[in-house]
Amino acid sequence: MRFARVGRHAEGEPVGEGQSAVPRRRRMAFGFPLSALCILALAGFLLFWKLGATSFHDGDEATYAQCAKEMMARGDYLNVHFRGEPFLEKPPVKIWLITLGYRLFGIGELGARFSSALFALSTVAITILLGRRLFGSSTGLLAGLILISSTQFVHEHCGRAAEMEPETVFLYVASMACLWLARRDDRWFYGLAASAGTLAMTKGPLFAPVLVIAALFLVTDRPRVHITRRTAFLSTLVFLVIALPWYVHQMFVHGTLFLRFYLGEQIVNRFFGIRQSVVPGAIVGITRQPAIRFYGSVVFHSLFPWSVLLLPTLAYQVREVLRKRSDAARLLLIWIIVFALTIGFSKGKLPWYAIPMLPALAISVACFCRRMVAFQPRWLYFALVAAALVLPLLFLPSHQYDPYSRRAMAWPSEDPDVVAAWTVRPWVPLSFVPGFLTLLLICVAVWVAVGYRRSPVQGRLRTALWIALLGSFAFSSIYRTVLPLRGVERRIPIARCQDAIRKAGLHPKRVILLGLGPEKSESRAIDYFYMDNLSGGNILAPERTGDLGADSVLQSGGSVVLADSQFGAALAKAGLGMPLLSEEGLTAFYFEGQPGISTIRGVLVQEKAKANRFRPM
Repeated sequence: MRFARVGRHAEGEPVGEGQSAVPRRRRMAFGFPLSALCILALAGFLLFWKLGATSFHDGDEATYAQCAKEMMARGDYLNVHFRGEPFLEKPPVKIWLITLGYRLFGIGELGARFSSALFALSTVAITILLGRRLFGSSTGLLAGLILISSTQFVHEHCGRAAEMEPETVFLYVASMACLWLARRDDRWFYGLAASAGTLAMTKGPLFAPVLVIAALFLVTDRPRVHITRRTAFLSTLVFLVIALPWYVHQMFVHGTLFLRFYLGEQIVNRFFGIRQSVVPGAIVGITRQPAIRFYGSVVFHSLFPWSVLLLPTLAYQVREVLRKRSDAARLLLIWIIVFALTIGFSKGKLPWYAIPMLPALAISVACFCRRMVAFQPRWLYFALVAAALVLPLLFLPSHQYDPYSRRAMAWPSEDPDVVAAWTVRPWVPLSFVPGFLTLLLICVAVWVAVGYRRSPVQGRLRTALWIALLGSFAFSSIYRTVLPLRGVERRIPIARCQDAIRKAGLHPKRVILLGLGPEKSESRAIDYFYMDNLSGGNILAPERTGDLGADSVLQSGGSVVLADSQFGAALAKAGLGMPLLSEEGLTAFYFEGQPGISTIRGVLVQEKAKANRFRPM
């Protein structure tokens, strides 16, 4: 059955000839909440299942987690510190949320990541509601399903990570929802101002694209929205009250250092590319890839297989804006274009910079899919087959990043092996094969079905094939999102060392590093977080700082020794204390009292003598 284009009960939602909009709304009254709850339940599973089982796999995660731990210890919630030094890179909202998670679940991975998963779940919910407001219930539900099936939204630097992106993307969607509702009730401008102000306290300069989007949408609106002076003044006041005080406080505390580092280093230098990446062409920092290639690849991988519909989706949105003056399509198009230009002109490119665009793309693709099922225009068959064949050839040979792999647990600029892990470019990743093959088979089947004589049976068959096509999209995308959860219990050696100490009920007073000097271990945020958990911040590197016997405090209490393979073999041969683990170049022991100190001192003397013996003349 084909729907006639005779009316709309919600903007962009087709209604059949002679069909009233009210009965359809009543039919969706009970189905929409139940379907939305099912999607949110799926999102809750993907985001919260074994959330704290994986050790930190990113330097930003461990940095924010350590900052929150030091904030709790100091009791100073206005000034952020990392390893005792002022941390001026980011505003404090994310650190506050991690601190709250620590108070609820204790200091660890779960407490640090809880707020991220909660805001990601809230983003899915508000995306469903916004999609329903813009295009109808079916579009909102499908948009939520597309968003939660995005691997980048769930895994990489977002929902299951203690990063700032979950709060950022939530505030973006909330801002766009307030902007849409403000067309009917100008009190929603206060919500828009509050969201933009909170965004300035979360991700700094990323509040600016929100204001640009709002300005362009209101200027191009017909009839133009009238904003009273009172509403404009109070909205500006709300924004300034939320965003300004902390920045003023930092200026008083740190003076020009705050401006030079935060504004100069973190914003201006990063945007204009003054600070170059250590590895040319790497994914982190400055990349030589064109923006459309880099972010096109990121979005294509993130939303696959839905991403094969992106080009016809954007063409459809432009057509809706130009021909039908669709306000909903205009909002999404402005959102996508403004943010794409913002990150495109920035010289610093990172994959997760594109995350705030994902809800807009999800709603757009969902609207396009609903139109395909409702109208089934013939040109879409050929466009879909062409997209399925061509787009993977353009974007599949690109970067792959497994957030739970051992090799992705340090910054590429610090380890050449990790650089190779981040920049490897396999042609067709295995997780794409089921969805890709299913897509091709169904496209061919639908294409063949076009040639048959039109009849009610054939019409129902074509509708069933379109629904099967969308179902295969949903299955393969969810499959790709669930696939990485197989490795959520992976933990790096130093995290397993921490787990072993807790399980044994030991309470060490210090961590002693042998062969793992500050440049190799202590400077890495991930290692430092776990070492700090082991010892309460008392970390020593005696081969660089002097003789252990000079510190009388070392004569009592437990100690954990973290050694490289060379020192670890010598300590094991000397029979030092209780062995905790030995793998991947890291050996850990636990001992108490003077005998362990004497053993370490002897090993240090022995290794120093070896080094002097083989030193070239």
